[in-house]
Amino acid sequence: VAEIFLFARDETMKAGKIIHFPLCLNLVSILAFAAGPPTCPVDVGSDCGNYSGEWKGEFFPGIPKINVAFWHTFRGTGGDPFGAPTKMWPWEDGTYSLAMAKRRMRVNFEFLDKFGVSKWCFHDRDIAPDGKTFEESNAKLDEVVALAKELW
Repeated sequence: VAEIFLFARDETMKAGKIIHFPLCLNLVSILAFAAGPPTCPVDVGSDCGNYSGEWKGEFFPGIPKINVAFWHTFRGTGGDPFGAPTKMWPWEDGTYSLAMAKRRMRVNFEFLDKFGVSKWCFHDRDIAPDGKTFEESNAKLDEVVALAKELW
């Protein structure tokens, strides 16, 4: 695939340059495997390399678990200072309503559940729409927070 892509980019490219890229990849593979499997230290005895088939502990100890930021995962549109939005989420209806906020919250928790995510966060007000008054805004926020607690 790389050979075809490189050739398609520049038809004047020489065959040697086209072959150079895959050869570099093969060289990396050869160097990685040239050392062979890891060897056991002398003082370990017969335990080295005798895998019992039962794993104990974490598969990737020390690697942080996945966390989800609500706004960046479910609200962002792909826009940035250099361009317009590039995506529309399938659950979005284009409104900034309380019903839409609740739908987003259900999507959030479905995602968390499916991927086994145990932590998520949100900005101060991005989970609920604003109201016409401060009290109405707080009431909408309280309603969405209650749904989040129920779904959690």
